[in-house]
Amino acid sequence: MEEVLHSLNLKEEKVVKVAAFKGRWWVMGEENGRWFLVVDGRRWGPYRDVSAPVFSEDASIWAFSYRRDEGYYVVLNGETFGPYEDVPYYSPALSHDGSVRVVVGKEGGWVRGYSQR
Repeated sequence: MEEVLHSLNLKEEKVVKVAAFKGRWWVMGEENGRWFLVVDGRRWGPYRDVSAPVFSEDASIWAFSYRRDEGYYVVLNGETFGPYEDVPYYSPALSHDGSVRVVVGKEGGWVRGYSQR
């Protein structure tokens, strides 16, 4: 793990969580009051807030959410969607069928979506 942190130029005191799942890996950390996420070597952020990523059962689909001053966003397989009025703490999440479920607040209501498997 030390090699991964070094290759990303991250200091251990900034790293909050490191995890791996079926060959995919991610790092979450904080720097100067802002949060970042690294998924499979690609750095995302800095953001006001960021969720831990979720992966489909076979790890082919992944998603996370983040917050910027102008709203909330969802990243699904590297593509960004938003801004939205809100993204609840439980979104995105792994669905019962192994896909990734996303819930976002839009125009005073909630919109739900599921990834394709």
